[in-house]
Amino acid sequence: MMLQPSETLTDLNRLAVVRRIKDYQAVRFRMYVEQAVADAKAGNSSVCETCFVASFRARQQQWVHEPWNKTLLPAEPVGDTVAIARKLQAKARGIQ
Repeated sequence: MMLQPSETLTDLNRLAVVRRIKDYQAVRFRMYVEQAVADAKAGNSSVCETCFVASFRARQQQWVHEPWNKTLLPAEPVGDTVAIARKLQAKARGIQ
């Protein structure tokens, strides 16, 4: 999902939260549940935290070494950056 020029900063913030949940928290929870299921099937009464941490760290290293996704995170600005800056400034003035 890429931010479109017509979207606002609120949309950008929402997008960041959704991505954090989808790409990090949900994956982490799924991996923990998978480890718990595997341990239960093996007859263990508790989750092997060491196995979970090792698996999660391996996934993180895989993500770190992936090539840059120019479609998802473009290097060039998307939208009218001056208009976005003015909206930020107006919002900050309203908070003070």
